[in-house]
Amino acid sequence: MKTAVALSTLLFMASAFCAGKAVACGEANGKVKVYSSTADDMTHALILDAAAVEHTPTWVPGDREPPLSAEKAAASVTAWAKQRYPSADNIRVRSIDLESFQCTFNHWYYRVELSLVANGKSMTGIANFAGVMMDGTLVEPTLSK
Repeated sequence: MKTAVALSTLLFMASAFCAGKAVACGEANGKVKVYSSTADDMTHALILDAAAVEHTPTWVPGDREPPLSAEKAAASVTAWAKQRYPSADNIRVRSIDLESFQCTFNHWYYRVELSLVANGKSMTGIANFAGVMMDGTLVEPTLSK
């Protein structure tokens, strides 16, 4: 009985410690740069808010399908790109990555990269990617220093 109480106390303390770490992850403001891309001397970054990520649905690989499908994530980013880059006459998904958020357990997001073409030429020096959290929230890339 003492072992069970000690083990449950240890598990509680570990979960409280991990929960506290999640909010403290990243910079002082809780922002975490999870990806960046540099093109034409411009760096765009995907920055997630640790507190916002904690409020998204959790997922454990192998238990069930992710709360948000890759298809919905790709559609969301494609629609965003059509608004952001109206001169693009061809927008295609180049890759979809499902990644765990480095600051919490069981919180995941999609990073969707696009190929954009305008007037027959690839568009360069642009933010050709975005993130989508498991609640469907789109996270736009930001110009990073």
